[in-house]
Formats: sequence, structure tokens, C-alpha cells
Amino acid sequence: KWADISAETAGEQYTPDDVIGLIAEIIASKIQESDKLLRLYDCTCGGGNMLFGVEDRIKQKVNRYTATDGQDWNDALYALAKIESRFRAGSYIEHGNTLTDDKFYNDEFDVVVANPPYGVSWKGYQKDIVNDKTGRFKFIPSISDGQLLFMQHLISKLDSVGMGVVVHNGSTLFSGDAGSAESNIRKWMLDTDIVEAIIQLPTDEFFNTGIYTYLWVLNKNKDPQRKDKLMLINASEKFKPLKKSKGSKRKEVDEQSRLEIVET
Repeated sequence: KWADISAETAGEQYTPDDVIGLIAEIIASKIQESDKLLRLYDCTCGGGNMLFGVEDRIKQKVNRYTATDGQDWNDALYALAKIESRFRAGSYIEHGNTLTDDKFYNDEFDVVVANPPYGVSWKGYQKDIVNDKTGRFKFIPSISDGQLLFMQHLISKLDSVGMGVVVHNGSTLFSGDAGSAESNIRKWMLDTDIVEAIIQLPTDEFFNTGIYTYLWVLNKNKDPQRKDKLMLINASEKFKPLKKSKGSKRKEVDEQSRLEIVET
């Protein structure tokens, strides 16, 4: 509700409900029923709406015990997520900068989700990143945008059959010339066969920006016939216009479109 009221200020921290629904449907479609605990993680969890929204929707679809772990460095948003986590079994929310102070450094997860900030410089903690000893950063991207740092961090958090969905803008796909760090990160991701699909969402989908956004679907447990293959799905026309726009958000991925995307 808060994001609807303050669409302008909700900004980066808030992933719209319809996008969370789509992410949850994609994940749920790949999860088997079992009595094994399903651990979910969001490294830039903000107020927790995506992490907890995905958990709730998975529980509706699949009979599994779930646990949620999240971290954020914004005091107020961390506090929001922390309050919510008090009402959930097995939920741990930590405060701090994931890229320099990973509070879950010993953990691996079944599912990772994130909507990291777009185009935000990491100059303030350059030294820590360059000297990072965890081995999670294979290549160091341009200082003006930390998205591919978060992407590498999330991949390092997947267990041997883990999967995830990460929301990025176009720069993760297009930035950097051949041979640059950005290009090498993409090459490394394709060489290790971790990307299952990239889904282009409609424009005007987020509260504070009209740009195209993309879902990167990561999967360490691909179907044998999908090995070394990558699906590029153009879902940019899969939406219903909103009757009343909320900030920059003028469209939503409706139920029918969601099911078609998951089916594809």
C-alpha cells in the first residue's frame, strides 16, 4: 500500500506486485514438493516486499517449508523488513552493505531473488571491492554501476542446484566493449551455463522509471535438453494498461500474461 501512495518516492526500493507475482510463478514452476527446507535470499531486500512476496506465493503453489534471509544497508527499509520478519518463522534480516560486509558469508541458498539498484556508483567502497577475499567477484565492472557486482555475488550464493531471478535494467546486457570486465562477466556466466533465460518486461512497469527492465533467470539445475542454451523471451507486449497510473507505472503484467510467460 505504501508504494502506491508514495509512488514517486518509493523509487528503487520497491518492486511492483505484478513483477513479484511473475518472479514467484517462474520460481514455483521449477520447485518440487518435498519435506526439505527451501531457503530464499535477497541481497538488496529493501523493505522485504519482494523476498516475502515471493515466499508467500511459493507457499500457495507448493507444499514446502520455507526460510527467508535478506540484507539491506538502508536503515529505514531494513527496519521495515525486520519488523515483518518477526512475524515469519525462520526469517533473518541483517543490516549492512552486502558487497563489503556479507552477513550470510557462510550460507548457500536454494533460491535467490533481487532487484539491485540501477546505475548506482560503488566508488565509496572501491578499495573493499578490489581487495575482496571471498572470490565471488570474477571481474570488477565499471565503478559507475554496481549491478554486475550484485549479480556475481548472487551466483556465489546458489547451492549446487540453486536457481534465482534477478531484475536488471539494460546496462547489464549492453554495457562495456568486448574484452571489458562487463563483457567478461557475461562470458563467464554463459560459459558456466548458469543463465536459463532473459525476459524483457514492458516499459512503464516500475514506479520511478519508464525504461525496459529484464528478468535474468539463473538455474544451476537446467533440464538436460536446455544445457548450454539460453532463452531470450520478449515479453514487452505482455501487459494490461493500468486504469490510473502510479508515478511512472502505467502498465502491469496481468495474470494471463504471467501464465503465458511462465509457460514459454
